[in-house]
Amino acid sequence: MLDNHFKKEEFKKSVKENVKMLYRKTIEEATQEQVFQAVSLAVKDVIIDNWLLTQKQYEKDDPKIVYYLSMEFLMGRALGNNLINLCAYDEVKEALDELGFDFIGTTLVGYTEHSRGDRIEANDFEIIRTILSRVKHHVIAEGNINTPEKAKRVIELGCYSVVVGSIITRPQLITKSFTDVMATLEK
Repeated sequence: MLDNHFKKEEFKKSVKENVKMLYRKTIEEATQEQVFQAVSLAVKDVIIDNWLLTQKQYEKDDPKIVYYLSMEFLMGRALGNNLINLCAYDEVKEALDELGFDFIGTTLVGYTEHSRGDRIEANDFEIIRTILSRVKHHVIAEGNINTPEKAKRVIELGCYSVVVGSIITRPQLITKSFTDVMATLEK
């Protein structure tokens, strides 16, 4: 973990405290939505602390700043992205497992700056095997599971289920796999 401000035990305490203060429940009594909100708020607290430090540094250095906005970041997996950007994904995953979450997902492996270059299938799915060895709850494999062979292998390794996403929901990817092969034909 690169972020010196993230502490797993403090994070777990914060999640429990958020559930207690927001919903007047224990973590065991809370619904999945309530726990998700409590986790999101705990992550927000870490992000805000880091943001304040960054702003102070910007004020000191007075750098030029370039802003970039991409539509892909306006919806979807903000919590997971924030955890990865905090370099706290593994610690939060373990903390949530210790708090009794029902499943762990591998959704963003290879798709973020923190995991850029990681391939979920590398070294016979070493990332998944590591996760499976560290957690006691179900693991759902997702992210670059783009062949039936990969889906089969992660189940063999012990994943509870597999999410097959863009390879079947984006026709342009399916078409590209065909056109790439066809382009190799001699004319």
